[in-house]
Amino acid sequence: MARGAGKNNWALFLLVLAGIVIGSF
Repeated sequence: MARGAGKNNWALFLLVLAGIVIGSF
């Protein structure tokens, strides 16, 4: 369960990071 949550957090983090990068452009 902890592993799945970690993967979900990582995917969410990448999604937010991509949104910030796209927003900056």
